[in-house]
Amino acid sequence: MCSILLLVTFYQRATGQEHPPRPISLQVVPAEGLRFGAFVVITGGTITIDPGGGRSVGIGLIGVNLGYAYGPATFRIKGNAGTLVTIQDILPSTITFGGFTMGVSFNTPISTVSSLGSPFILQNNGWIDLKIGGTLTVGNSAANPPGPYSGTFNVTFIQQ
Repeated sequence: MCSILLLVTFYQRATGQEHPPRPISLQVVPAEGLRFGAFVVITGGTITIDPGGGRSVGIGLIGVNLGYAYGPATFRIKGNAGTLVTIQDILPSTITFGGFTMGVSFNTPISTVSSLGSPFILQNNGWIDLKIGGTLTVGNSAANPPGPYSGTFNVTFIQQ
């Protein structure tokens, strides 16, 4: 009799996180691009934008305020509450102007440059903002003359 009671006592049903409704729907809308602002090139260096909007300008560059804003890329995300979203590490990219290029890189793991970390769980069915920072590598003034450099980078969102 004692062994039967022990079996009944230790039997419990295990439960986990509730699954989101199926099919999983995730909408991502780019709201604002990654912006490094204006700067003066002395010998070259790096500029880093963090997800909170701060800018760090390395030795060899001088950050200036000429009316050009700087800040992280912003993506508006909407999906079902309970959806687990993972951001795949972002590959390095380039920005260009008149045949000149500068490299843009993103720290890995991506959770270090994402305002929500990675992975994260959507808490409600409304829109949320995800901000992603990056680092620009600038050459000397002959390699990277002044101009409006632009480019793109790809972000992959995995939903579960």
